[in-house]
Amino acid sequence: MENKSSYIKTDDNTFINEQNIVWMKQMNDCLRVGTVETGSLWNTYKICKFNSLHSYDKLYDKIKHNENTTK
Repeated sequence: MENKSSYIKTDDNTFINEQNIVWMKQMNDCLRVGTVETGSLWNTYKICKFNSLHSYDKLYDKIKHNENTTK
């Protein structure tokens, strides 16, 4: 099985690996995303619908899918 990395563009034009995302919080038309990258180094990023529509939609779909499967 192939392990493909998928990257998300953040509002500050950095790219994060989707596999490193450990939490997401929706705030109106933005998402706050927390990642763990090397060891225990935590980073947070903002992804807004207006600035990064493709990334926002991709992560928002994951949140909605997760909500629907946990009910």
